[in-house]
Amino acid sequence: LVNLMERHPVRVREEPSRYLVSLHNLLLAQHTTRREKDFFSLIEKVKKMTYRDKKMQAMVFHASWVLEFSTYTDWRRFEEGKRLIPKITEGLNHHDAYLRVNWKVFDYHNLAHTCFALGNFTEALDWSNKIINTKETFHNNIRSLARIMGLLIHYELGNWELLEYMVRSVQRYLGKQGHLYKTEKLLLQYFRKKLLQDANPQQLKESFNALRAELILLMQGDPLEKQLLELFDLPAWVDSKLQKRSYSELARAHYLNRLSEKAGAPVVKTKSTK
Repeated sequence: LVNLMERHPVRVREEPSRYLVSLHNLLLAQHTTRREKDFFSLIEKVKKMTYRDKKMQAMVFHASWVLEFSTYTDWRRFEEGKRLIPKITEGLNHHDAYLRVNWKVFDYHNLAHTCFALGNFTEALDWSNKIINTKETFHNNIRSLARIMGLLIHYELGNWELLEYMVRSVQRYLGKQGHLYKTEKLLLQYFRKKLLQDANPQQLKESFNALRAELILLMQGDPLEKQLLELFDLPAWVDSKLQKRSYSELARAHYLNRLSEKAGAPVVKTKSTK
C-alpha cells in the first residue's frame, strides 16, 4: 500500500493519515521480521515528515521516535534506548492531548522497563506509578505488571518494611482482577515466604535458585506464562541476583537465546548459581 500511494503523490497529500498508518504498519512488519536496516531507514524518513495539524504531529512522533524506542526495549538493547529517553519524555508531554491513553500506557511501561534495566530504579518507579494511576480500562496485564515491577524496584532499593505491606496489597489487587498469572502468583509466594524472610546469603541463594527452577518450568509448559517474557524477563532478574550481573546484560542474553531457539540454532544456557 505504501508503494501504491507513493506512486500517486496526490493521494499522499490528500490522505496523510492513511499514508502514515500504512508506513506505521510497514514498520511493525519490519520490526517483527527484524529487518533492521530497512526499519531504521524508514524510521528516519518518518521523523522528517512535517504537518501543521497537531494530531498528525502526534502520530508522526509515535510512529517514529516512540516506535524506535520500544524496539530497543523489545530487543533488549537498553543502552541504545537510553539516549532516546529525553526525546520520548518531552514528546509525551508535548503531544499528551493527542495521544491515545492505551498508547501512553505502553510507553510508560517501556520507559519503566528501560530505566529498571539501566539501574535507574527511582525513575522506573515513577513510570510504573504513572501506569497504576492512569485511568484506563485496557491492558490489565500491563497494569498488573507495573505492580509486580514495583515490588522488584523496592527490593532493589532495599525498602524491606514497605515491601511487606506491598506484597499483601499487590496480592489483593491481582486477586480482584479475576486473573492471576501463575508466574505472578509464584513470585508473590516467594516474596511472602522466602525472599523477605531468609536471614543469610546462603538461604537467599537457595531461595532464588528454587524460584528460578519453578519459573523456567512454568514458562516452558504454558505459552500464556511465556508471554510475560515479552514484557519483562523475570528469570533474567532472578539470574541477576544469583550471578551478580546486570539485568540488562542477562535480559539481552535471554532474548538472543529465544531468537536462536526459534531459528533452530544452538542455545547458550544461562546457568543458575549452585
